[in-house]
Parts: sequence; C-alpha cells; structure tokens
Amino acid sequence: MKNNSMQKGSAFLLLLAIIVVLILGTFMFFYVYNQIKSESSDAEIKNKEAVKKESEQNFFSNEFSQKGMKDIKLYFPKKEFNNCTRDINKDHFDYVTRTVKDTQNIAYVSLEELLKGLSEEEKNNGYWNDIPDGVKIKSVGLTDGRADVDLNEKVKDNPSSCGAKMRYWQMKLTLTQFPNITTAAFNINGDPKTYFQP
Repeated sequence: MKNNSMQKGSAFLLLLAIIVVLILGTFMFFYVYNQIKSESSDAEIKNKEAVKKESEQNFFSNEFSQKGMKDIKLYFPKKEFNNCTRDINKDHFDYVTRTVKDTQNIAYVSLEELLKGLSEEEKNNGYWNDIPDGVKIKSVGLTDGRADVDLNEKVKDNPSSCGAKMRYWQMKLTLTQFPNITTAAFNINGDPKTYFQP
C-alpha cells in the first residue's frame, strides 16, 4: 500500500516535471521566435530605408545633373592675338566650358561666369583674359534678340593695346551663343548714353 502511494507520488512528480518542461519549452520557443522575427523586421526596415534613401539620392542627383544643369561656353582671346596688330573678330577667340545651374536668365549666369576668369590650367593652355577684376553686372535684359547689359565703371579699367575690343568680343560671343540672343549692347551704371563699345 505504501509502495503504491510512493509510485503514484513519483508519477505525479514526473508528470508535473514534464508539464513544467513543456511550458518552459513553449515559452522559450515563442521568445526565440519573437526575437528572430523582431531582428528580421528591423533589418528589413533598415534595408527598405537604405534603398529608399539611395533611390532619392539617385533621383535628385539625376535631376540635378541631367535636367538642372547646362554646359555653357566662355570666350577668351588666344595668346597669339594679344597684340592687336590686326582687326579683332570672333576668329581670335576660343572658348572654355563651364557647367552651371540652368535658369531662365542663363545669359546673366554665363556673363557672371565669364567675369570669374580663367583657371591656371586654362591659362597654361594658351588663353588670356582682357576683362579686368572688379567688373560687376548690374542687370541683363533682352529686347528683340539684343542683350542689354548694364555694368559698373570697372569695365573701363586697365585697357590693353586693343582698347575695349577684346573684352567687348569676349562678352558678346559669350552672350550670343544662345539662340535667342543675336547681338549685345553694353552701358555703364545705367546711363543709356554711356555705351561700352569697341
């Protein structure tokens, strides 16, 4: 009788231990499963965010480089024509290129880039610049294919042996590269009677 009771007690304890093990096992299973799922979800979110960021960067980069930018020509005299021994014309000039943001007032932007001058490499390649430092653009307008440019008085400084011819042609050629500009007129400090011309 006593042995029978002990056997029943042992069986009960064994059953209880099995139940506890099953409960703990189930708990551990769901805990590990949720951890793996959470880590997988975090990784997926990070991956999606990285893909989205890369996509946005590519979009804006492509928009800026393909649609938002424009290659322009800036005209400078060639060194072999810096003594003005003959009449100056467009054949005495060559151009370098710049990439700028495309705007409705691309003529203004192009002239502004021209006034920045040459790089050292471009100078070493045989270009020179007749436009003096300190020249500022006050306005650029367009009337019937003519670019009307207002400059400050610095444009008259330090004339070369060519007088105003070289700088005049530099600006005119840079402006007339655009199909809607056929010629250019320059005045100084807004005075329509004070024209800068060769």
